[in-house]
Amino acid sequence: MKRIYLATPYSHKDPAVRQARFEAVTKAAGELIAQDHHVFSPITHSHPIALAHPDMPTHYEYWREFNEWMIANSEALVVYEIDGWRESVGVAAEIAYAERSRKRVGWFMVWGGGIIWDHKIRCPASSGYAKYECNCDLERWEAGNEKNDIG
Repeated sequence: MKRIYLATPYSHKDPAVRQARFEAVTKAAGELIAQDHHVFSPITHSHPIALAHPDMPTHYEYWREFNEWMIANSEALVVYEIDGWRESVGVAAEIAYAERSRKRVGWFMVWGGGIIWDHKIRCPASSGYAKYECNCDLERWEAGNEKNDIG
């Protein structure tokens, strides 16, 4: 079981896009929880609050301090690869903070109703990505493990 911070894009001028992102990441968070992980999804947490308070900012900078605190208390940051994640200022800032904090960073997507782990993992004990295994003192990841890198 891992404590995971689930990073995904949210901000968008179209409220329908924000709603779709909320629904997608909430479903993915449920999938991770079903795999016995403790998951904090900032979008799942904050979207209903933003709806209840329409004047509340939805951009990353407003939520940055809270999100960094949650990342600091997680074992890994996992990026959900949905549309917009590469362009997201918030996701980029969260990855950078996690790396500065020496947290593992992983990526995944949902395909056919299940989670597919990407084999890229940024290991805090190395200078780059460990494709199939990491020999750091935190844990060893090996190819063939069904939960792969983060699981």
